[in-house]
Amino acid sequence: MSESEQSSDAVPLCVDLDGTVLRTDLMWECITALLRRRPWCVLLLPVWWSRGRPYLKARLAREARPDLDCLPVRGRLIEWLRSQAKSGRQLLLVSGSHHWLVRRMARRFGFFSGAEGTRRGVNLSGGPKAEWLVARFGERGFDYAGDRGVDLRVWRRAREAILVDVPRRLEGAAREVALRVRVWDEAGRAGIGAWMQELRVRQWLKNLVVLAPAFTSYKFEETGVLLSCLVGAACFSLLASALYVFNDIVDLEFDRRHPDKCGRPLASGVLGMREALVAMPLLIAGAVAAAALLPAGFRWVLVAYGILSIFYTLALKRYVVVDALALTVMFLLRIVGGGWAAGIGVSNWLMGFALFLFLSLALAKRYAELRALREAQRDNAEGRGYRSADLEEVGFLGVASGLLSVFVVAIYIGSAEAAASYGNRTMLWALCLVIVFWVGRLWLINHRGELHEDPVRFVTHDPASYVSAAAAMAAIFLAR
Repeated sequence: MSESEQSSDAVPLCVDLDGTVLRTDLMWECITALLRRRPWCVLLLPVWWSRGRPYLKARLAREARPDLDCLPVRGRLIEWLRSQAKSGRQLLLVSGSHHWLVRRMARRFGFFSGAEGTRRGVNLSGGPKAEWLVARFGERGFDYAGDRGVDLRVWRRAREAILVDVPRRLEGAAREVALRVRVWDEAGRAGIGAWMQELRVRQWLKNLVVLAPAFTSYKFEETGVLLSCLVGAACFSLLASALYVFNDIVDLEFDRRHPDKCGRPLASGVLGMREALVAMPLLIAGAVAAAALLPAGFRWVLVAYGILSIFYTLALKRYVVVDALALTVMFLLRIVGGGWAAGIGVSNWLMGFALFLFLSLALAKRYAELRALREAQRDNAEGRGYRSADLEEVGFLGVASGLLSVFVVAIYIGSAEAAASYGNRTMLWALCLVIVFWVGRLWLINHRGELHEDPVRFVTHDPASYVSAAAAMAAIFLAR
């Protein structure tokens, strides 16, 4: 080891916790944990805040008690810090989070020689943190790793400023005040891709089912009908995205322990909790504003969809079959909403067909999850009522439901309604064959373990699904 390296190791390395070692912020983690465990305490947040940030953090730490073991960390930074500790360097975890939580996090990592956080009425952030470090190590007697603007006061008085995943503007400000600067980039900041993943933009495709009433009644060519339906689809998309964020907040601890869902933006810490909590009301406001352009009936359907989705997240998804029925009803509400948006009635035949088809899709998703559970040699789905032993029964119900949707079409072909709407009903039997092919193929692929828990993604990436859709539309057109 060179003389310069020995000198460097002799200088203590002080590290921030929130946003630096962790990819998330402990205060916002506590707030969301409070929302999940003791939602009535959220009403006390303004009272706690009025008594100062140290008091707020102390009450949050006491009441929320977040699961610290599953919080996302910066892996490469942790490895570097561990190597520094092994070389004999003194490492100190210094954070604005409550002292009790900071000490627990230091014990989790095992290589920090000390830990200090907010306590005794002192919010250990910004200026107070700089004063505390200078009082302990002297001016320029320590290196400091941080990630936000408030750390500029600490970097100004440190020997070396270590900037962890900071924006360019903050890097420039740090270089103006710090004696030495080191930039640590772990590519963890949220971008448009992270937001698209969190808002499930690819799932917006299923909201196009609002067009079904206009399509099956051949009213989509009328002036304003298509536009109204598209506005309705936008309303459902914005509201659904807000509810996806809500779902991810509620399921945060489950997702962080899930082998696949741990990569979601909120669970992995790529997307901040504060940003997510701000995005939810903005998305809901957008849905409400767009819904104001449509009839009152549509708005009530949208409200019913939102309430059912919240109940699904909080309770219904934990009950076998009930969860699949709830998802099916959400699809049916989209269809009813499309009828209100277009100003036309919704056929009972359409509702019956959609009921069984979408129930089959919901069960297909559960089947894929249970198959993955069995392959992982786990018995219970965490946060769900299913067991891996339920795989065959779920598959049977899903296939049966899909074939029942074909049965509804077959009965419809012989009805008076079909006779009044179609001049060549014989061609509609081709539609039955297409549906049998598509449902059968979906479940065969699912049985092979190739569905990957997302039927919507399967449909959008499957050429055979596009061919099936084209063949179905051709059969309907020729039947006219």
